[in-house]
Amino acid sequence: MRDRLEQFRKNAEECKRLAVHIKNPEHKALAAEYADAWLELAKAVEKRLTARDKQPVICAGVPRRVR
Repeated sequence: MRDRLEQFRKNAEECKRLAVHIKNPEHKALAAEYADAWLELAKAVEKRLTARDKQPVICAGVPRRVR
C-alpha cells in the first residue's frame, strides 16, 4: 500500500508539472483538479496506513499467558 501512496504523490506532482506548460485555461484547471484528486487519494491511503499501524498485533494460534 505504501507503493500506491508514493505513486499517487508522483502522479500529483506530474499533473502540477504539466499544468505549468498548458496554455488553455480550461485544461490547466483540469490538470490542477487532477493533482488535487491524486493528493486526496494519497491522504486517504496515508490515513489507512496510520490506522493500520495503530492496531494491536494479534498472532493467531499463539497462547497468551494468563496471570
